[in-house]
Amino acid sequence: MVCRCGAGFNWTAEDAKVRVGPPAQYEPAAAEIVRVPGNARCFDCDAPTDVDPWASLSHGTVLCLECAGAHRGLGVHVSRVRSLTLDALPPAELAALRRGGNRRFA
Repeated sequence: MVCRCGAGFNWTAEDAKVRVGPPAQYEPAAAEIVRVPGNARCFDCDAPTDVDPWASLSHGTVLCLECAGAHRGLGVHVSRVRSLTLDALPPAELAALRRGGNRRFA
């Protein structure tokens, strides 16, 4: 995968050693968030989020890996992102994602 931002990053999923799988293998709360209507696709680019979903906690939206990287580049004062499969989210953040979602933010 080559970064679209022009920074010259070039990596593979194997290089990143990312744990991926269908939503049933996620933490149950994370799988629940991905199943919320509208959250199965990235809010920014409409790519599927079923393999490696990320969330913008600032906006309450679900993102793909590439868009999550772009959000990270904006800084945490604009968009705070976390992986739904790799990061342990506190109950308050999970509750905010349950109340929010891609459809609600639009």
